[in-house]
Amino acid sequence: MDLVGDRRAQSVQVGAVLLFAVLVVAFSSYQAFVVPQQNEEIEFNHNQRVHTQMQDLRNAIVSQVGGGSSASVSVTLGTNYPSRAVAVNPGPPSGSLRTNGTVDASKDLTLSNAVASGETGDLWDGSPRRYNTGTLVYEPNYNLYGSAPTTYYEHSVAYNQFRSDALPLSGQTLVEGRRISLVALNGSLGRSSSGTTTVDVEPVSQSTRTVTVTDDGTNPVSVSLLTRLSPTQVQGLLDEEYDPGGTDPDAYVTSVSKTGENGPFNNVTIAFESGVDYRLQMAKVGVGSRVTDEDDAYVTVVDSGDATVTQSGETEIVLEVRDAYNNPVEGVTVEASDNSSSPGSFADTTRSTDQDGRVTFTYNTDGSTATTPHQLNFTTTEAITGDAAVTPNLGSFDAGDPKNVTRTVTVESESTGLPAGSVSLVSALAKDDDDADGDGDANTVPGGVDLSFQNTYNKEITVTDIDIRPADTTIDALADESAGIGPTDNEYYVDGDVQDAYVDFSQFSSGFSGRDGVSLPRETDLDIDGRINADNARVSAGTTFTAYLYEFYRYDEGSGTASNVDMRGEQLLVSLTYTVDSVVYERTYTVSPADTSGSFSSTRATGLVPNAKQEQTLTFTPSTTLPAGTTVTINLDDPQTVSPLQVDYGSASIASAGGGSATWVSQSDDDRTRIEYTPSSDVAAGTQVSIRLTDVIAGDQSDQSNPYSVPFTRADTGNTVTDDFSVTRGAGTSALDSVSVDDLDPNTGSQTQQISFSPTSGTTLPNGETVYVDLSNAQGADDVNYGSASATVAGGGGSVQFLEQGSDVVLQYTSDGATDGDIITLELTGVSTGSGANSPYTVGLSRSDADTAGTTFAVSSPSVQNGIRYEGGLTTTGSNSAVQFEISNSDSNFARIQAVSITARNGVSGEIYNDGPREIDISGGDSDGYRDVDGNPTSRALSADGSRIDLDQNAVLSTTGGGSSAVVFVGQFGTASGNTFTQYDFTGLTKVTSSDNWDVRVTIELQNRGDVVYYFQET
Repeated sequence: MDLVGDRRAQSVQVGAVLLFAVLVVAFSSYQAFVVPQQNEEIEFNHNQRVHTQMQDLRNAIVSQVGGGSSASVSVTLGTNYPSRAVAVNPGPPSGSLRTNGTVDASKDLTLSNAVASGETGDLWDGSPRRYNTGTLVYEPNYNLYGSAPTTYYEHSVAYNQFRSDALPLSGQTLVEGRRISLVALNGSLGRSSSGTTTVDVEPVSQSTRTVTVTDDGTNPVSVSLLTRLSPTQVQGLLDEEYDPGGTDPDAYVTSVSKTGENGPFNNVTIAFESGVDYRLQMAKVGVGSRVTDEDDAYVTVVDSGDATVTQSGETEIVLEVRDAYNNPVEGVTVEASDNSSSPGSFADTTRSTDQDGRVTFTYNTDGSTATTPHQLNFTTTEAITGDAAVTPNLGSFDAGDPKNVTRTVTVESESTGLPAGSVSLVSALAKDDDDADGDGDANTVPGGVDLSFQNTYNKEITVTDIDIRPADTTIDALADESAGIGPTDNEYYVDGDVQDAYVDFSQFSSGFSGRDGVSLPRETDLDIDGRINADNARVSAGTTFTAYLYEFYRYDEGSGTASNVDMRGEQLLVSLTYTVDSVVYERTYTVSPADTSGSFSSTRATGLVPNAKQEQTLTFTPSTTLPAGTTVTINLDDPQTVSPLQVDYGSASIASAGGGSATWVSQSDDDRTRIEYTPSSDVAAGTQVSIRLTDVIAGDQSDQSNPYSVPFTRADTGNTVTDDFSVTRGAGTSALDSVSVDDLDPNTGSQTQQISFSPTSGTTLPNGETVYVDLSNAQGADDVNYGSASATVAGGGGSVQFLEQGSDVVLQYTSDGATDGDIITLELTGVSTGSGANSPYTVGLSRSDADTAGTTFAVSSPSVQNGIRYEGGLTTTGSNSAVQFEISNSDSNFARIQAVSITARNGVSGEIYNDGPREIDISGGDSDGYRDVDGNPTSRALSADGSRIDLDQNAVLSTTGGGSSAVVFVGQFGTASGNTFTQYDFTGLTKVTSSDNWDVRVTIELQNRGDVVYYFQET
């Protein structure tokens, strides 16, 4: 055989080489182009999430002004790429979060030319006040996303700094009308990784205090701050507050200018309109390490002017110690001394400030006290004398030192014929003007205060002035709603038996609508001030008279709205100026109004869920001191019924009774079931007493005759206040938020169902407290069978067990200590269903020390539209004015949500506005989507009329894992009017179909996939 010249195998070899070359080129192209593009998208999406987290961090910081609480915010510094079978990823990208300038004394903000009145003016005297503060910086270190910005927080603003420009992520809270809010950032933070870090935001100095300041008469009040932003960018952030021409009555910023540089920072100065009073509120916030505390900076006087007392008399002086941020300092020692050769004496010459920074000195005189004006000196510095009451050597006392205070008290001789006596406070009651036959203010809030006094002189007195200073400085207005004259019709009315006095003020702000009003604190001259007034009040010897102060409000200047204050338990300093035989006296009273004298300021019996043996808490708060040994009887006759079973206390136990003992007077008698509580020591007015009952049995919902009355009676006064409670699945104040129960599929066994809830904002679930869950409404042959189910805690800690698992189904959850924001998730496995004939079902939840919450779930076929599955979790959230539910992506492709449309009808308010949080929020997926609007709600609120609402950022749901599910939030629903947005209150929501009489329709627009539509009906 001749093989020479045979080339048949050569083509195979060449083909193999060429095929290998193609594979190499293809893989190289994939590695060079596709992998970087995918990884760059991952880096971009991560950067978007960090922007949201930096906004959350910013919100935690600025919320400290006005008394916020500690907060922890997680920031994902870096991210990870997906694993690849063949291709190679670069190392995971990282990022850094650090402070800049927060411990550098040269980095500060400066408030200049701000002058306050009185003793506060010793510190705020117009000289520059400097406060160290700085910046939080997030800087990414991506492998591919080269144009990623650096994200900054400074001076209440979060923004992205690109190479050529800065774009804000948030608005500013620095200036709002005549309110100036400054937050100084302190501490050292420096973290760098590809993982997640948690930043703890700790308040160092904060309160609800505001200080009124104005310019020094020569130069305007100004704030200078260091920022990477340009003056033009700062001016843009202040757009609604900027009014260089002085033509806008609600804007007070006159100029924004660059006045210097400090490294990469511009020194930008914001100047304010002159001749205007501004409310200054400040806070200091710490992050990381090296956070410094604040010491006392000055002392100021809380009560009003100087006083006159007779020999053998007394008067009180109330002071407040504050730090450089105008916030109270607790535990500071204040020393008092009388600067005279024949001084009076102090009950205590040194006293320490309380948690409000306040201290009260009582100054006493006797027959040896000199009948001259006495200079009373107070200081927080070192001792002003060796023994202030005996050897006052005060020639060097500097009254202008911010840590020193001087008050003058004039002592009159008893031998001059001045009458003996005083004006004593009899009672302080909080009332709504409707309670006293007033004109009415369209609510039942007890916002007015009746102060009853007794003239113990043997002569007529004339009341000339009333000074009001609320301890809570956010209570800043007194306003009525009447053109009449009489008690509760005017801001001030004194009913002297000889002659009445009244003062009525003109409307001082549009926020009070038709009400007249005046700002607080203030001293009012009864026969001079106001738009209308009368002569001074005159009261005959030995007579009781009442001063009516109506009503107290908190006024928000930024929004122009006012809210009525429940004055029960609020603290007021009230000074009364009066004359006896032409001699002027002034006396200051610290009052805490109650609703009735010798009764209770509050009582409560918590609600119960049906079909369960559970706990119930009975509480009461005496309005005046309840003496030791004085009984309070709690009458449970009305709910106690065993046939049919409504509530049975027959086997109940008294687990605890705060500050005393509680016993059953009778327990199992249908006609008489009583508890008597006896305090072991005096119970001060305003102190709440709690009695906890266990093993209280509630019957079926169908047998109840809600509500049940529970009278509380004091033995010392005979006064009775009645509360009521209900046995139902959802009534009263439940103190639970985010309550949801998963829907179930029909005719299916071994399903898993989750029940979720959290403590209401601002509350906790203490260790050992119980929550009862009544599922009896769903238990049935054609409905749900929990007979073989098991219960575990899937999230939030604690333990859970079935108490009943037959015809009635009740769970008992026991907390191990949950705080505000913790979500408790109970998971039931082995749940089976029938057809769901009676769906939807109502579930009731009851805290042992609160009322009940109700929600519903359904047994229905899974709802999947265009690859999006409805997962349940329907709730109106804690505000009851939003729609929130859960969805997941069941498709094999990513789902991108680019827009929504909302339709409200049947009386549901047709506008959506959320002051602060986002109006539309689709979170929890691979990338969060949202729509956020700010500003005047009338012009900025979203319309719930079916029109398309584009998202500011698209939401992305992945195909698997945690990124495939999301929570959809739409809220708050309501009505805008001017700067006010009134929220709509949903009674509850149920998912229905388009053929039902639905109230809210939510349409989700998916990119390249079509729409998903959900219908909800108010229950």
